[in-house]
Amino acid sequence: MAHAAIPAPTYEPELTGLIIVDPYNDFLSEGGKLYEASRATLEEYDVVEHMRQVLAAARAAQVQVFIAPHHRWREADPYGRWKTMPPIQASTAEAHVFADGTWGGSFHPDFEPRPGEVVAQEHWLSSGFANTDLDLQLKKHGVRELVVIGLRANTCIESTVRFAAELGYEVTLVKDAVGSFSVAEAVIHAPLSAIDLTEWVFTLTDSEYQACSKDHIAGAISVTPDGKRMSINVERVGNLLIEHYIEDVAERAVCRLVSLSDSIGPDINARVKIVVIWTLKVEARETRGVSFAQASELAQRALSAHNAEETPLFAADIGRKARAARWSCGTRTS
Repeated sequence: MAHAAIPAPTYEPELTGLIIVDPYNDFLSEGGKLYEASRATLEEYDVVEHMRQVLAAARAAQVQVFIAPHHRWREADPYGRWKTMPPIQASTAEAHVFADGTWGGSFHPDFEPRPGEVVAQEHWLSSGFANTDLDLQLKKHGVRELVVIGLRANTCIESTVRFAAELGYEVTLVKDAVGSFSVAEAVIHAPLSAIDLTEWVFTLTDSEYQACSKDHIAGAISVTPDGKRMSINVERVGNLLIEHYIEDVAERAVCRLVSLSDSIGPDINARVKIVVIWTLKVEARETRGVSFAQASELAQRALSAHNAEETPLFAADIGRKARAARWSCGTRTS
């Protein structure tokens, strides 16, 4: 049966707005606090160059440009008086990511706003719309269609795009102008209904953790003072990393953990704090009997090579336990 070709999208410049999400040096520039975590996808998809091209095209077409910036860390931040705060926000605050008045908390030089371009109020967590004036600014400029680029795909970008759709905007996401942290994929040979990623993380024994990578040194579980589960991992990825992964999303098919980690170089006194986010997600796949494979080539970078090694072994262990329905809670033992 023949199908009519889908027409290419068209944009009326006076009704269109370009939103650049979180174009900070900490994300986009080498030496930024979160750059190494994003380096693989930024380089593989040439994200910064594509962001430049989209911005240049928007300006040439006289499309209104908006920047939706993440909250910059400041000494006077009220976090200490808040009753609750998600782990991802707490870790970012403790590491002083996007610190106001610093190079890391400044916009990448290629995405500095020009006169007449709008910088919305800073968003506290993920969505560029939540508790900001972004929607108001778009409406005041008569914008109905959005083109979105920037960082990060599965947090601020996704939250902003979903919020925009709920508000009635037509949204286009430029996929090769969006960055994310490093990603590796593998196939779990088990029924989706039998898999529980969160329980797998928090029942993984020290010996099982070490078996998943030659760089894994030790693993244990604990609980934070407010009762959240925590996976403590020691591994070598370039530097020695001591990670305290706290559950942020704890579902059967999605598990996201956030760690404010110590990165220790050859000099034991030369340690820095970095934010590490570990996300596991499983989806149904129609194809059966396929071999393990990496979804993307993330070679020649220590972090990417490490992810590529450990992910299939994690998947194999999840599959074995899922097929045997072997989940248990309690203290991890070797």
